[in-house]
Amino acid sequence: MLSVVDLLDAGTLDLRLASYFMRVIRAGASILVCAGPGGTGKTTLMAALLCFLPPNGRIQVVERAEPISWYEEQAASGVPTWFLCHKLGPGFWYSCLCWGGG
Repeated sequence: MLSVVDLLDAGTLDLRLASYFMRVIRAGASILVCAGPGGTGKTTLMAALLCFLPPNGRIQVVERAEPISWYEEQAASGVPTWFLCHKLGPGFWYSCLCWGGG
């Protein structure tokens, strides 16, 4: 996977936007990348954004749709929690950082 630095070097991510992502993700914002045809870099961007998560939190993998109460229970531990789910469509790649920060 490419890092944010790789994306900056390639010119596919702007420094201002990378700074914005770093700031808001660290503050607990939700980010969803979901537009564009295959091969446009959605998975690459999401993987690169994972490095902005604070080290004191945890990633909870979401295998299937769950009731809202499940997400609330997962995030109630007092530890910042980010939910990672499958792409919208066939495949087994985890690639969408849905929401979190707890």
